[in-house]
Amino acid sequence: MLTGSTSFSGLHIARALSEPQSETNRVVWSGEAPKPAGFEVQLPVRKRERKPWETARFSELSKLPAELLTYDGVESPTFLKLLESRKPRVLWNHGAFMEDYRSPSYNLQKSFETNLYPLQSVLETFASNGGRLIVHSGSIFEPHEGEGDNVGNGLSAYGVSKSLVYEWLRYQCCRLGLGLLKVVIPNPIGTFENPDRLIPAFVKMWQEGKTPEISAPAFVRDNVPVTWLALHAADAIRNIVDQDLPSREWRIHPSGLTTTTEDFVRLVADQLGRRLEIATPIRIHEKTTDKSAHVEPKNRLVTQPLKRINTEPSHLKLSLDREKSLELFWDELAEYYRSNERAQ
Repeated sequence: MLTGSTSFSGLHIARALSEPQSETNRVVWSGEAPKPAGFEVQLPVRKRERKPWETARFSELSKLPAELLTYDGVESPTFLKLLESRKPRVLWNHGAFMEDYRSPSYNLQKSFETNLYPLQSVLETFASNGGRLIVHSGSIFEPHEGEGDNVGNGLSAYGVSKSLVYEWLRYQCCRLGLGLLKVVIPNPIGTFENPDRLIPAFVKMWQEGKTPEISAPAFVRDNVPVTWLALHAADAIRNIVDQDLPSREWRIHPSGLTTTTEDFVRLVADQLGRRLEIATPIRIHEKTTDKSAHVEPKNRLVTQPLKRINTEPSHLKLSLDREKSLELFWDELAEYYRSNERAQ
């Protein structure tokens, strides 16, 4: 059972779990492609009004060989009833309160009401109905995750809230004898992203003949193709399931393209510009071109370190041909934006 499947990354995770062949066709293997076994997947989905891009993702979800279930959120009695009636052995806690997640004013109280306070009753119900493994989507924004500068600090209020939720989840799993897999997510990229994220926002500006600006070109970040992330996580779950779900803790740190923001944006501009046959100019913010401006004293508390990346290259974990898989990725992404432009 997977919560949060109507999100950008949730859609691709749902594909990798329920229809793995769909996602494995989006990569190129360095050897013989594995024959992944799909899971019987249940997708609890809130009944509410959806924004246009959310409607598009929901339409894709409805095509999957998965059971779509209506509920009122993890914090609601309807979710406990689903756990009692469907009795999943694996529960992936992917959904989270995301409103203003980039803001220092991120609503911690609302986050805890949605993501933390319900966990005890949810996990107790899950365990008493035969559940064995909890999968939790963590974030590289959290303290003590990833590699780089000042890793003990969270990158945002959202990241700090995610770490507190995880520690409570971890305690409850230990108390109830449940296995726990944490999937630490960096910055996934791919089709069906929200329009305010970097690639769709820049593509829209390029299609309108505008020039986007990079405000932090020296930051080193981890942009992972979302298909790689989904397959990496699904493979980890499958390996744990094959071990008969011992009660212990695992963590995975899927990684993709680790580079500076400037180099990443120039890569996006080159790959999509050629395929879409559009001009893709970018402007570097003059005040942030000096890398030394981002080097902080060792003990200074900072919210935006120069470097924060994950540590497990997904293409190596999955035995992918990296360059050919990236070519497929850019091809699919360009076709997605080309189709969207025709539909407007």
